[in-house]
Amino acid sequence: MLELVFERAKGMILNPVGNFRLAANDTISFTVVYYLILLAVFGILFSFALSGLNRYMLYNAQFMTTIIVMLGQMIVSLFVSTGWFHLWVYVVGGRQGIVTTLKVVAYAMTPYLLIGWLIPVGLVAGFVWYLVLVVLGIRELQQLPTGRAVLAFALALIVGFIIAFAVLILIDPSLLSALSGSTQGGSYRPSYSF
Repeated sequence: MLELVFERAKGMILNPVGNFRLAANDTISFTVVYYLILLAVFGILFSFALSGLNRYMLYNAQFMTTIIVMLGQMIVSLFVSTGWFHLWVYVVGGRQGIVTTLKVVAYAMTPYLLIGWLIPVGLVAGFVWYLVLVVLGIRELQQLPTGRAVLAFALALIVGFIIAFAVLILIDPSLLSALSGSTQGGSYRPSYSF
């Protein structure tokens, strides 16, 4: 099992298109176990990176609780982002099922989970690589033309940002006036008090 996980991870780095084609036959249980193994590796490396190899930090309950919560959020985000991407994949014609989209999202996370702990470069590079792999995975596993895969991806991001922005404005309407550069009494001027 671990050998297959290693081969799949190596394939996602060195030959993602070919690896996505191989992953079409993977079971959902293998895909989830794959993701959880890489997530555990990421959690260990990320906690060492954050602690600066200060071994006492690793014994801090609050620090470890933060890491565990973050890893839990990443598990939840796997399923939420799968549902969100699948909605838009379906809109543009993808009919291979949500399990296929779960495979795309889980395998696309490979570079992020392997190098994301290298703060800050790994976080940025891993995330950008993830975005590219989502498009390639949608194209390969959902059997869509590249243009439609890009469209599904773009719709997911654009609509997601619009919804997030709208929710933020509903939560705190003063954000809108701050962004527009004005308030009721005139132009917005941040105050600095020390």
